Amino acid sequence: MRGAVNTLRRRQLEVVPIPVALRKVFRRALTPLVQQWRMHRTQQRQPYATAHDVPWTMPATLASHLQPPQPVHLRPWSGMLQQIATKCCDGKFPVLGLGWIVPQHGYQPPGFDGARYDAPPLEEIERGAWLDEYLPSTAVPRARWLWCMIQQPHAPYDWQRDFRSGYRWSERCKHWQLRFDAAGADPKVPWELGRLQLLPLLALALNCVSSTLRPAVLSAIETTLLDFAAQNPPGYGIQWALGMEAALRLAAIAVTLDLAAPHGLDARVSEAMLLSLYDHACFVLGNLEWSEGMRGNHYLACIAGLSVAAAYFPACQWTAQLRYWCAEQLRTEARYQFLPDGGNFEASLAYHRFSAEMLGWATWFVNRTPEGHDILERDREFWHLLERVATFTEQTTYRSGIAPQLGDNDSGRFLSFLPLADDPDAYNTWHADPRPYLSQRNHRETCTLLRAVCRNEERILDALLVDQTQHRRASFCAHTFGVAVIRNAEAEVFLRAGSIGQRGKGGHAHNDQLSITLALAGQEVIADPGTGVYLAQPALRNRFRSTRMHSSLELDSVEQETWCEGGGEALFWLTSDRAHARIVALTEHLIIAEHTAWHLPHRRIVRLGDNVLSIEDYFAAPSQAVIWFHLHPHVHAEKTGDEVHLEIPQAHVILASSDAATIALEESLYSHSYGIWTPTHAIAIQPSGPHAEVTIRWQMRS
Repeated sequence: MRGAVNTLRRRQLEVVPIPVALRKVFRRALTPLVQQWRMHRTQQRQPYATAHDVPWTMPATLASHLQPPQPVHLRPWSGMLQQIATKCCDGKFPVLGLGWIVPQHGYQPPGFDGARYDAPPLEEIERGAWLDEYLPSTAVPRARWLWCMIQQPHAPYDWQRDFRSGYRWSERCKHWQLRFDAAGADPKVPWELGRLQLLPLLALALNCVSSTLRPAVLSAIETTLLDFAAQNPPGYGIQWALGMEAALRLAAIAVTLDLAAPHGLDARVSEAMLLSLYDHACFVLGNLEWSEGMRGNHYLACIAGLSVAAAYFPACQWTAQLRYWCAEQLRTEARYQFLPDGGNFEASLAYHRFSAEMLGWATWFVNRTPEGHDILERDREFWHLLERVATFTEQTTYRSGIAPQLGDNDSGRFLSFLPLADDPDAYNTWHADPRPYLSQRNHRETCTLLRAVCRNEERILDALLVDQTQHRRASFCAHTFGVAVIRNAEAEVFLRAGSIGQRGKGGHAHNDQLSITLALAGQEVIADPGTGVYLAQPALRNRFRSTRMHSSLELDSVEQETWCEGGGEALFWLTSDRAHARIVALTEHLIIAEHTAWHLPHRRIVRLGDNVLSIEDYFAAPSQAVIWFHLHPHVHAEKTGDEVHLEIPQAHVILASSDAATIALEESLYSHSYGIWTPTHAIAIQPSGPHAEVTIRWQMRS
């Protein structure tokens, strides 16, 4: 273990400049003293903001920016929104990796990776007396006041619980004291729930649900907001572990209040939530995830969440200064985190979408403020970059709107208003049972958002709801990000060849150089297997990012890039950057790419023709080489002689190789979204020499 830590530290010193590293070491050495001082301060005062703490005069109201969509645009979505609202009125929420559950105290978890933690249910909850046992004493009076505003009876939600393993963090614990080393525990489960990102969708549903259901939906929104605020005093517990998590929740609450206010949101709730928004903004400003020499989507999330809130906060000098800061930081960070070709610098299409959503929404809200508009309007290069981000997002999805899972995919979103599905034959259905997060790979909403922001659309929700067909080119290449796409009337082929991202850190990159994906009529046939999980099972995390789990060449079981075994930060670093993958050539029917991860080049040539795809690999003669092709679980595979026959509803497919010594079907895994994986098959081809050609032919069904 010590050797692994030393390897990781050496890699960090290679990536981070020495002066920056020394400053980081100095700051880390001071951390215990700083935390002791902060703990002393927090023990002297209650953690919630009051009307005397805010920089504006109370009572005050939030600004309004989101106009309700026109009924004709909302009508196609009303059925799904009503179904979602009905579930939420029953106390159910979509929980990452589990689907719809009632996330209450005492929930019986299924357990994860051999670990299972039980927690008792609450006994007496009526007047909030139970809060004395759970919260720090300074927070209890305000928490009880918030709790008593909830229409009873209501069983409180458990915001500290990983509902899969059952592990529970403590509301009494300050955010810097939290630990993440419990076996099987995954903080992403409570974080995803605590982002409250279902509430904007519920608030949108108020415009189309039946008059009999509308009061219950409004009550569910108010109850959830108050329940969270009462049980999560600012700075305490897992929900305040990161500035990013508070920033995402900040945006969701602000947008929810905007959409729900016209429908009769309780004035007391509005006032309490305005103070809560200020608490969130102050926490994010005090815990910005900016790091000298190394930062990513977490800091962009802080900027985006504050940008949304700043547009809503009552006018005052503090608000004006916040808006100026958000606009300037947004300009700077867009150039830092997005590449000249429009792709995000984290080497992941899912993280590109996540960051592009943050950039798009932050731009729209900042541009609606006089302070932000003056700054952004003068920066034409910023708008040109935003156009390139929109083009990249559009071109790196299949025609169905689904994006292949290049790099990590942990199902993260910023704001979402369209319950999109992944099934091209049921384009406008929400796969809410039993796995609602299956809908998160459709990037259509993000594409539409970015185009609408570039056009400076006033009615942004109408723009999102109207089905606008995106135009995809026959071929597309983003050399800096490292992805190439070729298409014809039936097939779409993606090839990955580029940087490991994050300026050499590789935190969200996989060993996927020269891997391909193939979709026929929008249905994936050869697919990237996804991500699995992070902290909860390090071995599985590393398996999903390994060379073997991608449709590329594996030589002598050696990884393209190396990593350190173990958990924690090692799961978000690659300790080498030797592949130097690049796209050599691209036409409408041809991709040529190569990398040098094994010192000698591996070159792949991909040709797309009518009803046929050929893949040629050239590499140094190894002792053992395997070419992998990972199949989507919907594909039925059967080996017949020297061929593998693949069946999907849209086509019959045959994969063959004349240069194979052996060809076999192996068991594998496929992770459609974070925390979920299912069995599938992979085709393993062992070449007879240093050259192999694989041919994939198909016959479409009418």
